[in-house]
Parts: sequence; C-alpha cells; structure tokens
Amino acid sequence: MKYNIKVFVSFLIVVAVALLIYFNDNKFSHSLACEELEEFKEENIKGFVERKYFDESNHNCKTIKLSNQTIVLGVDTSNFFSYLNTGDEVVKRRGTDTVVVSRTGGQKAFKLYFGCSVNRIL
Repeated sequence: MKYNIKVFVSFLIVVAVALLIYFNDNKFSHSLACEELEEFKEENIKGFVERKYFDESNHNCKTIKLSNQTIVLGVDTSNFFSYLNTGDEVVKRRGTDTVVVSRTGGQKAFKLYFGCSVNRIL
C-alpha cells in the first residue's frame, strides 16, 4: 500500500511539472521574441548586401553581411532573408520593425516578425 501511494504522489508531481512547463513555455518564448523585436527596433541599419548565409557557429541563424555591419535574424518569418540578393541596399530606421530593400527595378518593404504577438497586432 505504501508503494502505491509513493507511485501516485510521484505521478502527480510529474503531471504538475509537465503542466507548468506546458503553460509557461509560450509565455517564455513570447517574451524572448518580444525582447528580440525590441532590440531590433533600436537598430539603425543602412548598407549594401555583401553576403547572406546561415551561420553554423551561431545556431545556424540567418545572417546578412552588409558593407558596414552584420545583421543576425534568428527566427524572422517575413521572407526578408530569402528575398535579398548581393548588391541590394537595406535600410531600416531606428524605432521601426520595417526594412526597405532597394534594387534595380524598385523597392520592397518587409515588416520583420520574430514571433512576438504584439508585433502582429500593431
């Protein structure tokens, strides 16, 4: 009988921990995504694309080498990275989450999305 009680209590503890992880995981990743978005908004970006690649030494993050700086995108899903070509001009003003890509033939704006639901609402 003591054995059954120990097993039952252990089971309840495991279920409680699993539920805590499940319900807090979205809040944790949401806050990280929002933090990444806020950091990105503070950047002022202007330069020409020299190279774009997946940085194996940095968790395979999408990385863009501009003429004067490097941008690490992480989890952006706006297709900004796929659209870029070498030689494109990239401009982003401080305080925004929108990047404008200029190339021969026109411009295209991308609102970057890092997984922060606040970004989708605005």
